Amino acid sequence: MIKNRKVTLKQVAAAANLAVPTVSQILNGRRNYCSGEQIARVRKLADEMGYQPNIGYKIMVGEKTRTVAILFSQERTYHTEENRNLTIRLISELEKTGESVYAVTMGNSREENQQRIRDLINRGCSAFVVLGSPVGEESLIRLIEDNGIDYVSANNEYSRNDLRLDHNAVFLKYAEDILKYGARRAAYIMVDKYFQMYCAESAAFLKENGTESILYSIEDCDRQPFDCSDLVFEQGYHAVNHALAQGEKAECWIFANDYRALGGMKALQEHGRLEKSIRLYGMNNTRAGRFSIFPINTSDVMLEEQVSWLLQHLKNTAPEHKILIPEILIRS
Repeated sequence: MIKNRKVTLKQVAAAANLAVPTVSQILNGRRNYCSGEQIARVRKLADEMGYQPNIGYKIMVGEKTRTVAILFSQERTYHTEENRNLTIRLISELEKTGESVYAVTMGNSREENQQRIRDLINRGCSAFVVLGSPVGEESLIRLIEDNGIDYVSANNEYSRNDLRLDHNAVFLKYAEDILKYGARRAAYIMVDKYFQMYCAESAAFLKENGTESILYSIEDCDRQPFDCSDLVFEQGYHAVNHALAQGEKAECWIFANDYRALGGMKALQEHGRLEKSIRLYGMNNTRAGRFSIFPINTSDVMLEEQVSWLLQHLKNTAPEHKILIPEILIRS
């Protein structure tokens, strides 16, 4: 292995016993006539030798750097299991085709986030993957578009290149299960306007069929600041505590993800309300939810389908919009 000095493309080519242009084509993901086995061998060799492409030169001559920036809309987005798994899979697949990846958590102001986008553009990012809706999302998408840079997003309100999980369909399926169960009252525990919006149709459906429902916004609960990695557990816990303090008697509790459902479960248990007659609904089929002693009904995050579509769109082979309807997993 070559150490303590910058490894050149010529050295990689010599070690691979191939012409420099051929190795350049392989490492930059351009079309060539090498076999898949040979391409994998060259990439592995370059990695072992510590080869790094000359990003500065590519930026200077206007060549795409094959660097993708994955943007988490906010700190709590980074901590969710589904986004971590999605990011790991994206990085793994992008590296197979020669892309480098930045993973960046966005801030709490539009100006701060605009500067982060500019910094990433100046570093040579040639594509963006936006997870969620960062502060100032409309202006950020416009900034990316104005610079002629490819992008794709997941669950972003303003993006025209967007992938969405159909949460409305999930809530309607939950409502059907609640009616089948024969519950007389359900409580929605939602954190933001995005999910609160999707509660309306399923709540109306429940009402039409004789089941009452009520929405509790996590934003209305009094709570102390806590570590972001524990945020979703705490949100569910505090919201259900708040609801129970109001005398809530719901038999079914619907949360925006499994972790909030787990937090809500703890609150119900502490109040002596975690009985067999209670049904909990979360989302995203998390590992913790799968191993919960008390069953949590949930929806699948469709990880492979999300990864496949996002990668296809970055290669301009997918339609501008895609809506995935998650599979519902009823466990109780």
